[in-house]
Amino acid sequence: MNNNQQDIKAAAIRFFEGCATLEEQARLQQYIEHNPRSMQQFRLWEEEWIKTGASRTSSTDEAWLRLMQTIDAQKATASEDTASHDALLQHHETEQYHVIGLRLWHKIAAAAMLLIIVTLTALLATDNTGSVQTFCCEAPAGSHTRLTLPDGSVVWLNSASKLTYTNRFANDNRHVELKGEAFFEVTKHEGKPFTVHTAGYDVTVKGTRFNVSAYDNDSLSTTTLINGKVELSNGSQHITLSPGLAVTLNRTTNKLTLSKADAQADAWRTGKLMYSDISMKEFAQILERQYDVKVHIASPQCANMRISVMLQNNETIDEVLDAFEQITSHKASRNDRNITIR
Repeated sequence: MNNNQQDIKAAAIRFFEGCATLEEQARLQQYIEHNPRSMQQFRLWEEEWIKTGASRTSSTDEAWLRLMQTIDAQKATASEDTASHDALLQHHETEQYHVIGLRLWHKIAAAAMLLIIVTLTALLATDNTGSVQTFCCEAPAGSHTRLTLPDGSVVWLNSASKLTYTNRFANDNRHVELKGEAFFEVTKHEGKPFTVHTAGYDVTVKGTRFNVSAYDNDSLSTTTLINGKVELSNGSQHITLSPGLAVTLNRTTNKLTLSKADAQADAWRTGKLMYSDISMKEFAQILERQYDVKVHIASPQCANMRISVMLQNNETIDEVLDAFEQITSHKASRNDRNITIR
């Protein structure tokens, strides 16, 4: 370990202890954003810190969220005297293709915060082998959440998503059911595959990291593999995924298609929304989930318009709509949770 990394590790330990300076927090942010592998090293340092007997007050992700919030708040405070918002909007050259790109350094709205309280309920069911307890973890529209399963696997749930499993999980099976979108970090247990059931197909793994998007009202369901290996089956087709690949199910034809993975498939976990070449109708569904609103599109022309979206700093719904109006010929009006686009 070189001297620079030793300094970063020391700053990370002080951060876990809750006494890192603002300068150390900024260095940690730069270190982690510079290389995707840095977050893995950050996690390893936290594990070492925990093993030394230190009291753990939060998870790495919660601690990292605190770091981001602290730095963003400092930036917001420093800029309040000069400007309230700074927006970068990119406009594509053609009429029918538009790009929304926002970089707004401002105070994060409470409604847009990640890791909102998990809705956890236990429902009692009965089968011919006795009592089975079913647990349901839900991330309501407008929120994200993170949970750790009994086997140590970690799941991040995107907005308007639900994960269920039973009290037999990690005993004679490791089965979960997903409605919506989630990112999984599955702990490997020999002889105990981990299976995610969705409405269109099943995903079976041994130990890996992957993203599954399977909302009930989407025409496509997609599984993206980050590392490891997964197997997908919809009854008639079986596909084995390698890292960097994705499988998409067309729910109309029930066909699975293999493609190159979208590098930003799990960007939503860090408060980012990145979608390439989607219709306004598809974007409206994303807005409904992420901001807990209802979007009505007044014309088919607007619904079919193609856009690319890049939201990176927990923009409010009003900021998103303002940007949309500035770069397109369409108007957006909002009445509380109801939005109309003309």
